[in-house]
Amino acid sequence: ESTGGNNGLQLSCAFNIPGVAYTIGHARWHEIRPAYNVLAHSVQWRVRRSLACSLHEMAKILGKETTQRDLLPIFEAMLSDTDEVVVGVIDHLAEFMSQVAPHARTGPLYLLQDVGKAEGKNVIGNWRLRAALSEQLGALS
Repeated sequence: ESTGGNNGLQLSCAFNIPGVAYTIGHARWHEIRPAYNVLAHSVQWRVRRSLACSLHEMAKILGKETTQRDLLPIFEAMLSDTDEVVVGVIDHLAEFMSQVAPHARTGPLYLLQDVGKAEGKNVIGNWRLRAALSEQLGALS
């Protein structure tokens, strides 16, 4: 249930789903993919942040083809989420992108130009997001 439901249950599922994916392996990903998608679209930012922080591990488990097909759209959506979710993705950006085929990296990397961007003329923006992004640049190159 993505509308709130049991707050603790969704968060617990989000925290543990990488372990479940590791245990059942890539071949059985299709069995938990619907649950992963429900969690990725949860109204609770803490649930989405937990997935964001482990997205790179899920990519390692699932491999490049499945990452590109199933996780890349979630990655892109998370880059436009709350700052708490975005920083979870950015902290392991290079590790995640290493699991994406080179020809598919351009689009998602283009989205990074808006990370931490100020929304108004007199607004500084989120410097923590920009700092986290700058720490990943060396590994991305």
